[in-house]
Formats: sequence, structure tokens, C-alpha cells
Amino acid sequence: MELAASYSDTEQYVYGLEAGRILRKIHSIPAPATQEDWEIRFNRKMDYKIKKYVECPIKYENGQAFIDYINENRHLLKNRPQVYQHGDYHIGNMMIDRGGQLHVIDFNRNDYGDPWEEFNRIVWCAQKAPLFASGMVNGYFDDNVPMEFWRLLALYISSNTLSSVYWAIPFGQDEVNTMLNQAKEVLSWYDNMRNPVPTWYFKGYYLQYIDGIPFKLKRTFDFSFMKEYGTVFKVYDDQDSGNICFGTEKDEKIDVRIHNY
Repeated sequence: MELAASYSDTEQYVYGLEAGRILRKIHSIPAPATQEDWEIRFNRKMDYKIKKYVECPIKYENGQAFIDYINENRHLLKNRPQVYQHGDYHIGNMMIDRGGQLHVIDFNRNDYGDPWEEFNRIVWCAQKAPLFASGMVNGYFDDNVPMEFWRLLALYISSNTLSSVYWAIPFGQDEVNTMLNQAKEVLSWYDNMRNPVPTWYFKGYYLQYIDGIPFKLKRTFDFSFMKEYGTVFKVYDDQDSGNICFGTEKDEKIDVRIHNY
């Protein structure tokens, strides 16, 4: 799904909100009671990834920051719940149909685990469309994101990033370079793993809807007078002038411009 080039900032953010809400529904399915304890299972996985990274001939610049963060935050895994997971939840496994509806595809890696671990691939979303990534987090938590989530996500992303470089080696230098650059970007987001809240995160817009179309405002405004102009089919809220442009359908297409105060 190519969001950045095709959709406005508001549309990217709103699709992210929807992706987060969909993920929350996916995570409403509990894991079987026989599932291995998450703390034991994921610590074993992290130990393996650290070992493979240490043995890998290619290292990240300041890759030790990932290892240090993992070792200092293993306690966060204690008593974590487990649920059904999509297994590869990111922007590349989503589609928007002609009606504008978001769909999630490719459940072939489905698994059970900590619901927050499912966000470990948000790195790909944040690189391509940070507003979408922010919306996904805000939609999942209904705009009330706990700090514990950010600390755990940083742990999961550290673990995932460590394994990426040795995973990439069989696929050639281009793939290795992609992972090296990604690790560098991740470290910049997290200030070398000193700040658990990434710099790409945006707390969100104040959103208002008209005829089902979302747009951002600085504060609420009564647009009921717009009914006389017909149904709104498009809102342009990224105008350099600060105006909001409404495309309406009533015999002909017209624009109504209102300053976004």
C-alpha cells in the first residue's frame, strides 16, 4: 500500500487509525491455555538473536545499544498476555479498495504471542508513512497510549533489528545495506535507545467528519450550513492558505473555502 504519494496527511492518519482498530479486533482472540509462558519463550528468542548477531561478521554502528536495551528491560516480559497474532502486520500487507476501505491480507504467518509484540514491524510503516504509523498506535489504544507500551515496543524492535542484518546476508549486499540503514534510522528515532518514544510518533489531529469524510481542524466547528451545497465528496485540508476546501456534489462540483482558524 503506497500511502505517502497517493493520500493526504489526514487520510494517511485516518487509515492508520483504522489499521489500529482492526488489529485490536484481531487481538481479541485469546491464545490457547497451553501456550508456553511468554517471558520464557521470548527471552529464549532474544538470547538466540543476540548470539547470532555477536557471531555475525557485519555489525551495526552502535549496535550494542540494542543489546544493552534488551538486557536492561527483560523484566517487562513478565506476566504479558498472549493472543492471536496476524504475524506480519505492516503497511505492505494492507490494501485499499476502490471504495476506500482498508483490508488486511497475508495471514500466513499467524501465531500467538504478546499483542504489543505485533507492533514490531511498525518500523516499515514509520519509514514510509509516519502519520499512518502514529494513527495505528492511537487507533489501537483509543488515543491513550501507555508508556509501558513504548518501553516494550522498543524492546521488541531492538530484538527484531538485531536479527535483520544476519538474516539479510544470504539475499545480497543491497538487502544488507537496507538493514544497516534501517538500524541507523531506528537508533536515531530512539536516541540510541535512550528514549522509548520514537521521534516519528505524532499524538494526532483533532478530526471532524462531514458526510463521512474526515478532515483536521484546530477546534470543533459547526458545518451544518454545508448541507445546502450538497453532499461532500472530498475535503482538502492541507492548503498553504490555511483554508479548507470542500468538493461538493449538487448539480455540479463546487468548492467552498473556509479558513482553518
